[in-house]
Amino acid sequence: MTERKTAPIKVGLVQINNSFSGQSYLPYSVALLESYVRRHAKDPASFEFMLPIFNRLKVDAAVEHLSEADVVGISLYVWNEKLSLEIARRLKARKPGIVIIVGGPQMPDRSEPFLREHTFIDVACHGEGEQTFLDILERLPRRDWSNIEGTSYLNAAGEVVAQVVQECSLVTKAARFQTREEARRRLPCERNHFLAEECGKVVV
Repeated sequence: MTERKTAPIKVGLVQINNSFSGQSYLPYSVALLESYVRRHAKDPASFEFMLPIFNRLKVDAAVEHLSEADVVGISLYVWNEKLSLEIARRLKARKPGIVIIVGGPQMPDRSEPFLREHTFIDVACHGEGEQTFLDILERLPRRDWSNIEGTSYLNAAGEVVAQVVQECSLVTKAARFQTREEARRRLPCERNHFLAEECGKVVV
């Protein structure tokens, strides 16, 4: 009897940038998230990444594109916060079962007022998001975000759960290398390696 394969989890990413003279900035931050998952997930084939949204679209067009996703990660900046949150709000209204993750510079460290105002957000990320995003994705089947460092969320009882961000995530990254010299040599360009080697389709 042939074993039935589980369909991959579809992941949408949003990092809306401004355009100047017909040119757009590519979504570097969310490209890092995708490339990190591709390299470090226990089973990378269990995640299927959609093309990211990085241009300013009408809200309905963005929601239509993302409606096929199971989970969406959104990077908030001062220039895209209102638009991105409106996309997330309408997406959640259209597809209540979707998981919405937000992070980025506009995500406040003291997140309770923000989470209570934007109840359509499932999980907020604080600090560097690569490992945090991967941890969330790998918990998706059971939707348990407890003990994931660098996250905050509202639990089933409506209480805010805030989990401390490690002070220096480079310590964790350095632990992957055999020597201190190797860590010093590779860490400064590690992100560029991710982008170039495993996320070429985003930068073409």
